Amino acid sequence: MACALIIFAWHLLAIMLNSVALPSPLEVLFTFINQRSFLLPHLLISLIRVVCGIALAVSLAVPLGLLSYEDEIDKIVAPIVYLLYPIPHIVLLP
Repeated sequence: MACALIIFAWHLLAIMLNSVALPSPLEVLFTFINQRSFLLPHLLISLIRVVCGIALAVSLAVPLGLLSYEDEIDKIVAPIVYLLYPIPHIVLLP
């Protein structure tokens, strides 16, 4: 319901402004359909990158998480983790 309301508001705004800067949802849909042969390979490459990133993160996070059950390792790693907590996550993005 919320998506339909947003698309309806977008359509009304596109009609009122009548600008190339804000095409209607139907124009966007038709352009997407016409250019799907160009977009799909790029979408697939992006999807592969996301899946590889998640697989790499999980393959590193699970063993490190299991290692935290060891008290000796937890005593070494915990101060580093607590030191990194205040850093905003957006800063760590490439």
